[in-house]
Amino acid sequence: MNKISSLPSLTGKTMCVIFWLLLLGVDSSKGQNLLDMQSWVVGTGSTGSFIGNGFDVENVREWGTAPNGERAVVWKAVPSGDGQPDGGWNHRVTIDHRKRYRFTVWLKKTNSADGYSYFGCENVSNLNGQVDTNPYFWHGDLPELDKWFLLVAFVHGSDDNSTIHEGGIYDGITGVKRLGIIDFKFLPNTQTTLHRSYLYYDPNVNDRQYFYGPRLEVVDGTEAPLSTLLVNGAMRNATNGSDGSVRISHDGALHLSGNDPNHIVAYRRHHGTELIDSPVMLGWSGGALGFKKEAVEHISLFWNDYGNVGIGTLVPKEKLSVNGKIRAHEIKVETANWPDYVFKPDYNLNTLSEVERFIQSNGHLPEIPSAMQVEDEGLSIGEMNKLLIKKVEELTLHAIENEKKRKKLEGKLNEMEILLNQLKAK
Repeated sequence: MNKISSLPSLTGKTMCVIFWLLLLGVDSSKGQNLLDMQSWVVGTGSTGSFIGNGFDVENVREWGTAPNGERAVVWKAVPSGDGQPDGGWNHRVTIDHRKRYRFTVWLKKTNSADGYSYFGCENVSNLNGQVDTNPYFWHGDLPELDKWFLLVAFVHGSDDNSTIHEGGIYDGITGVKRLGIIDFKFLPNTQTTLHRSYLYYDPNVNDRQYFYGPRLEVVDGTEAPLSTLLVNGAMRNATNGSDGSVRISHDGALHLSGNDPNHIVAYRRHHGTELIDSPVMLGWSGGALGFKKEAVEHISLFWNDYGNVGIGTLVPKEKLSVNGKIRAHEIKVETANWPDYVFKPDYNLNTLSEVERFIQSNGHLPEIPSAMQVEDEGLSIGEMNKLLIKKVEELTLHAIENEKKRKKLEGKLNEMEILLNQLKAK
């Protein structure tokens, strides 16, 4: 039996499929998705402009994992075993037959290769001008099971004489075009078309086909580049997708994941015969930046779950701990309670005798940390500068007081010298 010719008439049905309007990381102002995605919510059967293909129980919308690894609502085809329509949709859209349109949808098949996947449109002719009453860009088996593929198809304007087919099926992990598919062009004066994608003729009730992110847009330079659709869909290890993943979420954030407990992002390059591994290490309780050479990790920058950062140390106790020398043109330290209070009249200034007794008992100035304390705890530049200024101000007060005493003694000596000279004159 010819699969295409035996499909039921599409007259009176509508279909749908959208590649999320904010396609992970794609600015919503870039290209307008003509599919009505507001009804793409959890449920069964038809919804909004999406007219289900098959029984309601064969068309399930549920929370699942999108091609980018994020949790999202996906459309699931659940074969009933009757070997007829087994899920999918028709979504009718108004178009301008003079313009070129791009149709996209993500598909994934699981369990077995029974049945066939379909992706099509309506009101078109082949590129050679022959009318096709039941047009499909592609139908058949996806290249692999248990893997997302992006189907990309084009319908040219009715006056377009191009004979080049540009559509294809792209690997959601590697981005490689795995299969070519055919293009169409609109019939003159046509005003609508369908975005339709199905699972058909699948007798295996354990099979599932998942649909995600259907999209239909005018090709006029504002549409999202194909590379953007693929990058935002998923980027994973080409050999084993479970080894790690890179994805960009709808808010523009870059998400990195992997099974290595220490390294989530690693940059590798060959230097002569030596492999240099320069990892960015991220963890649940902090992270680090550094490089690895000859199987030895050299950590340049480390941060813990308290927000403390260490340079040259893995145990930062302050917001920034540096185990090594720092060279800078200028360092500005902000501090409070600068010791100008020393000059106030009510300040209790220790006498030099009191300071002397303290030094004799403790081996250091009052309020100044001892050598042992500095070796154990380090030195606070801001606090030490305050203490040093305080001591300078205290010494200044002592110097002023001693200057007053000196001048007073000089005055008395001058008086005594005058009296002595007067006595000598008699």
